[in-house]
Amino acid sequence: HTAYRRQRHMCIRDRGMRTYLSDEENLRTHCIQRGAKPFFVQTKEGKYIGEWLNQSGCARELNLNKGHINRCLHGKRKSHKGYTFTYKDIE
Repeated sequence: HTAYRRQRHMCIRDRGMRTYLSDEENLRTHCIQRGAKPFFVQTKEGKYIGEWLNQSGCARELNLNKGHINRCLHGKRKSHKGYTFTYKDIE
């Protein structure tokens, strides 16, 4: 028995037509709705690596532990595998 998981894509209605968001836009919208805060990743030397919206995606792409990323973002750890993490200022 294999599990079937259906993806839900947000639908935008414009003048009676349906437009669906791409996978990336859908993930971003879903994360923001659930209270995600964007954050930056840098090396200890200060080299900018990128910006992420969710910790699990960052951990998967950089081969890191998402729990350690969370601890860095909350100030309980300084770095993880040579990376530092800081929340983006939202105004």
